[in-house]
Amino acid sequence: MAYSIKNRSFASFCILFVFILGCKKDKIESSLTEINSPTSFDLSCIKFANDTGFACGGSLFDKSILLRTTDAGITWQNLPLPLTNEQNKKLVALDVLNSGELQVAGFGGITLRSADFGNTLSFQQEPRFYFWTGLAYRTNNEAYLCGQDGLKKGYINSVKRSAGWIHPFLESSHSFGMNDIQFFDSLHGYIAGFGAIYKTTDGGKLWQFTNAKNDNFTSTVWFSRQEGVAVGWEGTIAKTDDGGMNWDNIRSANRVGQRRVRLKCITKNNKDELIAAGEKGCILYSNDKGQSWKEIQNVPKVNLESVCFQNEQTFFAVGEEGRIFKIIL
Repeated sequence: MAYSIKNRSFASFCILFVFILGCKKDKIESSLTEINSPTSFDLSCIKFANDTGFACGGSLFDKSILLRTTDAGITWQNLPLPLTNEQNKKLVALDVLNSGELQVAGFGGITLRSADFGNTLSFQQEPRFYFWTGLAYRTNNEAYLCGQDGLKKGYINSVKRSAGWIHPFLESSHSFGMNDIQFFDSLHGYIAGFGAIYKTTDGGKLWQFTNAKNDNFTSTVWFSRQEGVAVGWEGTIAKTDDGGMNWDNIRSANRVGQRRVRLKCITKNNKDELIAAGEKGCILYSNDKGQSWKEIQNVPKVNLESVCFQNEQTFFAVGEEGRIFKIIL
C-alpha cells in the first residue's frame, strides 16, 4: 500500500512539473515600464505617427481627455481642448497620419480635428449625437467612423477633406453595434462588432457580413486584403485567410474549464508580430500571424483598452485610471 501511494505521489509530481513547464512555455518576458500619466481618467485609444502619439479618453458624460507625446512616449501632455462644459464627453477613438492630420471622436457625437499634430484643434458636433466607437483613415483625404446604440444598432459615417471634414447629414444605420473599424487599403475595410464582422471591398460604399460569429468582436488586424485576425470580448481569437468567408477559431470564446479572458484590442508591427490585450492586464503576443500565442508576464492587473506599436520592438498599452505602459519585446 505504501509503495502504491509513493508511486501515485511521484506520478502526481510529474504531472504537476509538466504542467508548470508548459505554463512557462506559454509566457514571454519583456521590459515593462509604467509611464507618468497627466490624467487619472480612463484612456480608450492610443495611436502613433513616428515619435508623435496621441491617447484619448475621459468620462462618458462630462470629461474629454486628449494626451500627446512628441518624444516617442517618454512624456505625455494634456492638450487644451476647444470645448465648453456642456460639450465635454468621453473621447473613444482616434487616428493620425504622418502628415499631421488627426481625427478624434467619441460619445454624444463629439469630434475633434487637427491638421498640425494637435497644435491647433477644431471642434465639430456630429449632428445626430451618435456614440462613435471606431475611427480610421481610408485615405489621406477621407476618414470613416463607426458607432453604436446598444448591441443591435450601429452607424457608419465618413468625413472628407474635399468637404472641409464636415459631417454630412446622412443616415447609415445597421443591425449590430459596432466597436472598431480598420482599413487595409483604400478599398478593403473591416468593422468589428456585436456578433459580426463587416467587410467592404469598394472603399465603404457597400458593406457585407463575413462569417464571423459567436462573440462581441472588439478589434481586427490585417496582413493583407484576405488574411487577418479578430479578437472578442468573450476571449475569441479567430483567423481568416480568405477575407472572412471562413474563420478558424485559434481560441474559442470563454468556456467552462478554460481560463477566462476578455480581449479589447489587437495591433501589429512591421514584422507582423501581434499584440492583443484586454481585461486585468492580459497582454498576449504572437510571432506567427496569430496561430499561437504567449502571455506577457508581470503586467499589472489593469483593464487595458488599446495597444499600439511605436516601433518594431516597443508598444504602448493604455487603460483605466489613465495608466500608460511602455513594453519592449
